[in-house]
Amino acid sequence: MREVVNAIELAIRCRIADREVVPVSGKEKEQLTPVRVPARVIIKAELHNEMLAQGVRKGELARRLGLHMPQVDRLLNPGHSTKLDTLEQAFASLGRALDLSIA
Repeated sequence: MREVVNAIELAIRCRIADREVVPVSGKEKEQLTPVRVPARVIIKAELHNEMLAQGVRKGELARRLGLHMPQVDRLLNPGHSTKLDTLEQAFASLGRALDLSIA
């Protein structure tokens, strides 16, 4: 299962790099075996999707957050640990709130 999760993280990282929408709904009912992807990966994918939806590029996000580009690259990197506060600030800069639930 660890290899499956690593493959999913790589696929998400590639979609973010290519500025493609990352499907993260998780509502597919016909899954044979559900795979638990780390929350940080899903949150970063959702942040990326919101940026695409609003037409906000990384440079603009950096300006809004007062960050440098390498920091924004790490913010969107699913493999990099990012503080939850920082992710919340990123969503707030897009006019959105991070809303989590426990399943």
